[in-house]
Parts: sequence; structure tokens; C-alpha cells
Amino acid sequence: MTRIRFLPLFLPLLLLAFSFWKAGLHTLYVEAQAVERRAVAAQSRLDTLQALSVASRIDSQKYENLVLEFSELTGLPLDSEYAVSKGEVSAQVARFVDAVVEGLHDEEFAGLVDERAYLLFQSVTPGQRQVVEPFLLVDFELNLKGRFFAVPRFLSLLSRIAADQRCAISIGVLEVARVSELANTGELVVTLPLRAYFLER
Repeated sequence: MTRIRFLPLFLPLLLLAFSFWKAGLHTLYVEAQAVERRAVAAQSRLDTLQALSVASRIDSQKYENLVLEFSELTGLPLDSEYAVSKGEVSAQVARFVDAVVEGLHDEEFAGLVDERAYLLFQSVTPGQRQVVEPFLLVDFELNLKGRFFAVPRFLSLLSRIAADQRCAISIGVLEVARVSELANTGELVVTLPLRAYFLER
């Protein structure tokens, strides 16, 4: 009895659903759902792009701040007047090395003031060049021979030359080895890795 009472209610609903399907409204409903899903996905992509854009601007600002801090620490001006091309970099490094060699001819490094403290220039070993926008980094090594007591004065000489030539230099790990394993003459081979920083044009 109860089933028969629900049949009149259920039957019109069934007929209504069948008529929607037959009239193509179901297809329109499915298409509308697909459009809605695409719109939600597009909005999601847009939100992601906006977040990345904001993050990129923040990262860009952080990078600019780091460049300014680096410039202040090294004394390397960010003015385009001081920018150099890759070709000019080799000439500046050569001038720096020439000034170092000239400085080593001073009597304080010749052992005349203190025979325990002398250094002789042996060679320069070129290294790699790297670009870290807006800077150009040039690595090279100075190879010296002498006594360890002269090394602190030599580091002071490097600092003076770098300041005079407005060339930002950082010093790597100093390598020291005895000249001869057999004789204990006190003579050392000193390898000094350096990195010069330039503003690239």
C-alpha cells in the first residue's frame, strides 16, 4: 500500500528527469560543469602565477639588497663609469700583478731589512672567470717563494695595491709547503689564490 502511494510522486520525477535528458538539458548541464571546472583550474593557475610574481619581486629586491651590501663591503662602486668589459678585465688583472711584482722588489721583501723575511715572485696561474650579475669574478693564483715571516707584510701590500687600483680582491686559503723535503732551509713555496671582482659592462 505504501509503495503505491509513493509511485505517483516518484513517477513524475522520473518523467521530468527523462524529459530533461531528452531535451538535451543534461548535455548542457555536463558542459556547464566542465566549463566551471576549467574556470576553477584557470583561477588556480592565475593565483599561482600571481604568487610567483610577488615572490619573484621579493627575491629580486633581496638580490638587489645583497648586491648593494656586497658593493659596500668590497668598495666596488656600482656606477657604470667603473664598469669594464671582459677584455679590459685581463688588462686590469695584469696591472695588479705587475704592481705586486714591483712591490716585491722593495727592500722589505728582498731580505735586506730582515733576512728571515723575504719573498720572490715565481709565477701567476690564471683561473676561471664567472659572471654573477652584475659582477665578473676572475680567479688567479700568485706563486711565491720565500720565508713565512714576510707573508703578513705581503698581505698588507696586496691590500694597498687593491685600494690604489680600486680593484676589489678577496684572498682564498693560503697554501704553504717546504721547498725541499730533504733540507730544512726554512724556504717555502707559497700559493695564494685570489679573486678579483669587477662590475661588468
